[in-house]
Amino acid sequence: MNIFISSLISGFEDKRKAVKDAVCVLGHKPLMAEDFGARANSPQITCLNGVRESDAVILILGSRYGAIQQSGLSATHEEVIEARNTKPLIIFIESEISEAEPEQDKLIKEVSTWEKGFFRGEFSSAEDLKAKALKAIHDLVLARAVAPLDPVGLKTRAVENLPRSNQTFSQSAINLDISIAAGPDSTIIRPAQMDSKELEDKLSKEALFGRHAIFDKQFGTNVSLENGALCICQTLSRDLKNLVKLHSNGDLLISLPLASPSGGLPAIIEEQVTEQLSKAIDYALWIYSDIDPTQRLTHLVPALSISGGSSASWKTQAEYLASSNTMYSSFSMGQDKAPVFLNPAHVGRQAFTLDKLLYVEDFIALLRRQWKSK
Repeated sequence: MNIFISSLISGFEDKRKAVKDAVCVLGHKPLMAEDFGARANSPQITCLNGVRESDAVILILGSRYGAIQQSGLSATHEEVIEARNTKPLIIFIESEISEAEPEQDKLIKEVSTWEKGFFRGEFSSAEDLKAKALKAIHDLVLARAVAPLDPVGLKTRAVENLPRSNQTFSQSAINLDISIAAGPDSTIIRPAQMDSKELEDKLSKEALFGRHAIFDKQFGTNVSLENGALCICQTLSRDLKNLVKLHSNGDLLISLPLASPSGGLPAIIEEQVTEQLSKAIDYALWIYSDIDPTQRLTHLVPALSISGGSSASWKTQAEYLASSNTMYSSFSMGQDKAPVFLNPAHVGRQAFTLDKLLYVEDFIALLRRQWKSK
């Protein structure tokens, strides 16, 4: 495994050597700016290419930020941005920093506020850093020791896990269905864990009362096992239900109702879809951080569909209020539309976590195109 070591060079020689030694002891190859030698490209491009060629990046942060590049960022900061969406990132922050430079303080705060999905730790000396780097690299190798990624298979699973048209809760209900297939394929939750009340209670509690709640706390939940998958269902009314379905391999289905405005023709309101999708993704990412903290699951394939709304039109809230009695005609009347995917369909779990808002925007654009098309 190629591991890029990112940090200031001046003043960090002993710390960079400590991490290099840890990488070599475990039989991996360190990639370091000081080892690149003369290249045709600038040092900046050479280092960014080193990040791209690596399998993982170890970031070491102290009190100094480093020289500002043409981008307005330090070289280390550029490497962080290059790595964060595409590579496993192991972050070590020097403890007991008395006073960090202003830009470095911002960078430390930035990486410290990232949600789960990265390894972060502090170190007090080069020797301490080496010991912690050894463990972090070892844990990363164990987390990656699974079957190879199969993007086509993941996409197939994401579609298969969506509710079929005859499985929707009600003919009159409109639901946003978010199916996420996770890979590489591996058993993340053992049968005993799947059967345990601890998992059931944890997922139900977060869905009802947690920071990433998606259920209505005024209603209870029903829990069951369906073909080995844990199902948590909440009945809101005869037609409206919430559903979470978690498989042992980490595949996940979240189905949330889209209440059509009363007093007019059926409509799918864009703002409501955006809100429900954002909540569902937040809850899904929380589940993955809980059931798979070491990130054996590195990639996700989200598939989205709106079921039960074949006779509804897609409108913004303003459009609906302006013309609530207007309905677009559609040749697919009476049929649910095909699920929508990103392109490519699979996305790195880190990227999905960090850039969630961008992915929500993209999915809303895809759904809008689909439902606005005649």
